[in-house]
Amino acid sequence: MVHVYLENIYIYAYAALFLKKMFNPRSTFYALSVAWDFSDKVPIVHGHLPLQFSYNDSRKYKGKPLAIFEGQHICGALNLMVFAYQFEEEEQKHEKFLHQLEEDVLAIFTKQSTQMVSKENVNIWQKSITKELNICINNTLKQEDLDIINIFEGLVDIDNTFPTKQKSTIKHYYKTGGIELSVRV
Repeated sequence: MVHVYLENIYIYAYAALFLKKMFNPRSTFYALSVAWDFSDKVPIVHGHLPLQFSYNDSRKYKGKPLAIFEGQHICGALNLMVFAYQFEEEEQKHEKFLHQLEEDVLAIFTKQSTQMVSKENVNIWQKSITKELNICINNTLKQEDLDIINIFEGLVDIDNTFPTKQKSTIKHYYKTGGIELSVRV
């Protein structure tokens, strides 16, 4: 069984170009993650991850690790996208927004699952899904007039064939931010 946790997330001052209210202390940041593998299972979408940030010229979260993929076996590698966004409306509106976003994401996978995926076209399929997810998530947040930045997008190579438990940390930094993930098998 594979477990992936968001240990830390950083948003650098450069991200203020994309996040209008980055330094507003009343602005609530959330992490949004989408994780999927190459099996027939539906993707895991987490968007209810409020981030309490410390302040400086950058903002960072170093709280309790947030689960973004829990307790499943995976086929191949784990595809993962992590975004940070700001939402200032009431909680009920946020839940409704997340529910709609999750339905939109699931619709992409439903449409894509009708296509045959072979070893030869798995990379094409992965790139196609990633592109559609980026468009879907960005469009949905723009419709709500929300600011978003992409913190991480890529494959997390996980070997869940070993009988012993493993833990590894993945660090990824980009000009707008970065993350630290822990992977437990």
